[in-house]
Amino acid sequence: PDFIGLLFGGGLELLGKQIVAVLAVGAYAFIMTTVILKLLERVRVLSEDKGYLVHNIDSTVILEKPKLSGYTQKMSANIAKALNISTENISIKAKTSEGMGFAGRQEGVVAYAVVTVKKRGDE
Repeated sequence: PDFIGLLFGGGLELLGKQIVAVLAVGAYAFIMTTVILKLLERVRVLSEDKGYLVHNIDSTVILEKPKLSGYTQKMSANIAKALNISTENISIKAKTSEGMGFAGRQEGVVAYAVVTVKKRGDE
């Protein structure tokens, strides 16, 4: 059955589908964020088992939309928690490609990261 039609009525069917699409994208982003943070936690455990610790992360995310400046502190906090490091050791910069390339056409996102690790005990 057309649950959107039942929920919003015939006149609001398009609006309902747009809302469902936004909710689906939001759910996908939440799931992917959760998966990535779990992956980082696993990497931390594997590194620690080998005697290494993540020391510093310097990263740049390139995309046109959404603007990430309001989210970088929360992103740093989530990454810091997953890796058990201080947010002071995490740098996340957000840039645009000024409309150039696939990122500029909003067909994808570019991300660069440099991570330094250190041997446990070398603090």
